[in-house]
Amino acid sequence: DSEGPTVTLGDQLNINKFAKANVKFKEESKVVELAKQELQNLEDAENDLMLLDDEDGLHPYLLGEVFVHLPAEEVTERLERKKLDLQQKCREHEERAASLRGEMAHLKKVLYDKFGDRINLDENPPAGAQRAG
Repeated sequence: DSEGPTVTLGDQLNINKFAKANVKFKEESKVVELAKQELQNLEDAENDLMLLDDEDGLHPYLLGEVFVHLPAEEVTERLERKKLDLQQKCREHEERAASLRGEMAHLKKVLYDKFGDRINLDENPPAGAQRAG
């Protein structure tokens, strides 16, 4: 058949599911990336605090939109709590992204099995490249 397979309602629903999962996957991946950057910033702040070697002095800590001055021990505790929260957030979003990646892989297989190279579900394929099967 030179026109290729007919697109059924089920096929269209799978294409739409793939598109929605792809958008959600990108969102989850971005959240993970930002959380990892913030984790690195917190670790840098912890290291800087240790290098100050001023256990008795007060240190600025951003609380909302205002800096408050707190003892080094309290700043360290707050940084640790914030790191733990971010690590948990990161894990949750990584799990969601992995689940979406699995869903997308399944949908890709179903759609490519039916439509072959008549459909493109890959991001930015090189010009003239064939889809790897």
